[in-house]
Parts: sequence; structure tokens; C-alpha cells
Amino acid sequence: MKKLSKFQKQNLNTFLIGLILPIIAFIFIAFSFSKNYLSNFSYRFLKHFSSNLGTFCEILFLIVISLWCIRLILKYINPKTFNFIWNLIDKTKFRLSKTSKDFISSFLTNELKKFLIYISKIVQKLHIPLSAIGFAVISIHVYIFIHLGFKWNLGYILGSLAAIVLLILFISGILRIFNKGFKTHKYLGVSFIILTLLHVLFI
Repeated sequence: MKKLSKFQKQNLNTFLIGLILPIIAFIFIAFSFSKNYLSNFSYRFLKHFSSNLGTFCEILFLIVISLWCIRLILKYINPKTFNFIWNLIDKTKFRLSKTSKDFISSFLTNELKKFLIYISKIVQKLHIPLSAIGFAVISIHVYIFIHLGFKWNLGYILGSLAAIVLLILFISGILRIFNKGFKTHKYLGVSFIILTLLHVLFI
């Protein structure tokens, strides 16, 4: 087996610590199901509480997916991109001097890139912990709504698909720790966010 790098070991340790939260969530779900615990609360309270959990997770997962967005922006901050943009602008009536173009290109390449790299490092450290928290909380969110009664409408169906994708996403995140070339995790993340936004729109 290939030896893990220091960075991979840190991610693995962070994941194992973060795994405690989903385990606690599943223990709660198992206990609640066996004891019919949720029957002690009103339908209105549970729906409101679960909706708040969903909103909380939306914020968490947007922060998590922002790592990919920042890296995508960083990828395109280069001379080739700026030349393409300036060529498009030159085809319009709007004109910029070469000095202005050089100043903007230099600022974006140096200052903005440095700032985004700094932010990406912070988000990267939060990526695994926030994912673990989000996965634990969304599991309870899904359980409560199933308890309240599944409805065959677009909002619930999209929510179910998002939950399935999230489970696969969580597993693929483990695989990505051991293999950085595992690109499926990134595409699953984007799919999950799209399904979640559609779920919120139609629920």
C-alpha cells in the first residue's frame, strides 16, 4: 500500500475525529426509531425544527463547496484568460488603454490571487469538519421528514436524490483522502449542491 503523505494523514485524522458526529447522529436516529421518541413532539415543531436544520446545512455545504469554486477561479487567473477578456472588450465600444489593462491584470494576478489562496487554505482546513457536521445534521433532517411522512412531490423527490448523492459523496470523500486523483468527489459535490438548491426551491 502506498505510504500516505503528511497532508493525507492530517486529513485522515480530521475525518476520523469528525466521524464521531455522524455516529452520534445515527445512534440518536436508532434510539429515536426504537423508542418512537419523535412522537413526543408536535408535527408543527418537528417540521419547523427540521427545516432549520436543513437551512443550517445549506450554509455549511455552500462553505464546503466554495473550496472548489475558489480553486476554479484560481485556475483561470492567468494571462491567457485576461487576453481573452480584453479581446472581447475590444470588440465592444468600450475601450481601455494598455496601461489600464496591464494594471488590472497585474492586480488580479498578484493581489487577488494571493487573497484567494489565503482563503482557500482556511476553507480547506474547514472542509472535512464542516462536511462531517453537515452529514450528521442532514441525516437527522432526513429522518424527521421521513417520520412526518414522505410526500410524492418534486420537492421531496429532489431531497431524496440529494440525500443519496450526499451519502455517495461522503464515501467518495474517504476515497479522495487516499487518492487525490479521484475526481468523482468534485462532480458529486456540484451535483449535490444543484439538487439541494432545487429541493429548496420546490419543497
